[in-house]
Amino acid sequence: MNEQEEIMNINKLQAALIFKLMIGIAIICSAIMLALKLFRFHIIDMLSPFIAPLVDIIGYIIFFSSTLLVLIYYVFSKTNPTKKAIPLMINVIVCLFTLVIPFQSIILDWDFRYHQPEREAIVTMLLDGTLNTSDRVVSLPEQYKKLSKGGGEIIVVEDDKEMQVLFFTYRGVTDNYSGFIYTVNGAKPEERDFGQFLEMKKLDKHWYWVSAT
Repeated sequence: MNEQEEIMNINKLQAALIFKLMIGIAIICSAIMLALKLFRFHIIDMLSPFIAPLVDIIGYIIFFSSTLLVLIYYVFSKTNPTKKAIPLMINVIVCLFTLVIPFQSIILDWDFRYHQPEREAIVTMLLDGTLNTSDRVVSLPEQYKKLSKGGGEIIVVEDDKEMQVLFFTYRGVTDNYSGFIYTVNGAKPEERDFGQFLEMKKLDKHWYWVSAT
């Protein structure tokens, strides 16, 4: 093997290593972006509404920095045009996914359907007196705390005619929140009980999802 062939082989090896590095960066950073979207409510619940936005910002910086890096690689690399476009396409596709796919709606719908029997079991406990409703804020038993974000507490509004129960999906620091509300008679929740509604959606006979302030 002459010197020229050896140099060519070294260049090919370097190109292959750089390509693998770009693929790795694209996959890892895209996975971070998707994780931020898929586990948004869990991140807020674990880190608090104060810290979670900082995690979002860091995630976006990492993702768009990686996109810039793979774009530079695509422009300046002498690798096969189709091959060198793969890292950039991974980032572009993930970016389009985050813009087009309604992750929040999908996650909330899954959360509601998956945990509906357990939440209705809590309502039954409230109605039959197993759980104390003397206070407006009721702390759930340990095994049920996952059903209401922000500390495993629910809001119970009760009068002579009906009971309404709020399970948080997001619990703000002061007054902003969102969650699932169960109304015993199926009627719409009232703002006088839960604050000003920004959005309301009926999910089932007795269930509503609300965003309020």
